[in-house]
Amino acid sequence: MKGKKLLLVVLVAAFLVLGWGLAMRKPEKIDYVGQQNDLVAKADKFMGKKLYIRAIPLYQEALRIETTDEAKTSIQEKLMQAYLADEDPAQYLELIKIRAEAGTASEEEYMMVANAYLAEDDLTTALGIIRKGVGVYDSQALKDMYYANRYPYTVTEVAFDEIKPSVQSTMPAFDGSKWGYINAQGKTVIPFIYDYASEFTQYGYAVVKKNDKYYVITAEQKDYSIDDGEKYPMVSEVKYIVSSRILAKREGKYSILNLDFEPLTGLQFEDLTMNSCGCQAVKTDGSWKFISNDAADIGSERFEDVAISSIGCVFENNVGMLKKNGVWHRYTISDNVLTDCGDTYANAKAPESGEYIAVANESGKWGFISQTGELVIDYRYEDAISFSDNVTAVKENGVWTFISMAGKTIFDGLVVDEVMPSHNGVILAKEDDRNLIIRLGYYE
Repeated sequence: MKGKKLLLVVLVAAFLVLGWGLAMRKPEKIDYVGQQNDLVAKADKFMGKKLYIRAIPLYQEALRIETTDEAKTSIQEKLMQAYLADEDPAQYLELIKIRAEAGTASEEEYMMVANAYLAEDDLTTALGIIRKGVGVYDSQALKDMYYANRYPYTVTEVAFDEIKPSVQSTMPAFDGSKWGYINAQGKTVIPFIYDYASEFTQYGYAVVKKNDKYYVITAEQKDYSIDDGEKYPMVSEVKYIVSSRILAKREGKYSILNLDFEPLTGLQFEDLTMNSCGCQAVKTDGSWKFISNDAADIGSERFEDVAISSIGCVFENNVGMLKKNGVWHRYTISDNVLTDCGDTYANAKAPESGEYIAVANESGKWGFISQTGELVIDYRYEDAISFSDNVTAVKENGVWTFISMAGKTIFDGLVVDEVMPSHNGVILAKEDDRNLIIRLGYYE
């Protein structure tokens, strides 16, 4: 017992001695700011003597020491001057890129970096840098640079009678005899062997017709299902396919079917649209209403008409244009609740994306509103299409031309007779009975 007490006394004494020793030691404080300042001062002296090869490593070493943002910016500016004086444009540009990404570059530096990326045909990075610079400086020069480079395009003439717009990269096309599928370059990817062809869904399914029967096929052109009439009367028309649903007509009425052509509900309609934003419009007794994805009614309002986009949807980004009491209203939908936003228009097109929407005034002139109803491009066109991919077409003097979201003419004044909205960077158009595929070099 005495031995244990002695051991405890010894341990306590040892801890007391250790604590006293630590207390007597002065903490070692590293002066990072002083180190950085010393390095910069030495580098400045070498710069004054034009000994750039010795100044540059010192600035670089000083830059690796983390102190303040102000010190970092100051050292970067000194280092850029050293690179310039040493005639090292590559290093100079790399440092400016770093500053541009961090949002600390000057307006001129943003333009320099953007031009460097443009020279490398890296349009996406260049325009991203310009947008960042606009966010910092709200510079008109940077904005002009953005719009001057924002709209490169190519036009391909294709020998098809009809092409359907699609949000997928593969589009249905008709060669005058049969339907098949092409890509954005107008090349055939699935042979022209069908009497009908829908767009592909995001899951890789499409509906086609061959030998008087409708089939669901995969992107690999494999038959997935067939409407053979064994269980239900055969479908007479397929209007859309979306997700895992087929919207088709059977015995004179439209209904919602699964991928095996079986009805998902017993409901039938005079007309219907694609599902989007958790709902779809259906027409019964001569007017339109909305149902949810599980076919339940959304609200009790009925509408005289609904604006339908080029891909069959009413709502995009939860905004749609609906007609009641003779005028068009901007509506939003959220959690299966329809809300009238209060602004009205003499005419309206469906939104094609989350961008500007084409609307008309009582004089029949078309302009554009934002998603929140603000008039952003004045009423002055004979006709217009809602924006998508940051571009659209407007009709003036009987022909269609293209404009940016700033309302400026783009595509070198390219003029066409007919045009569809842009989807996935692809615009379908016609000029003198020639079918054109206009591909955007850059799109968002």
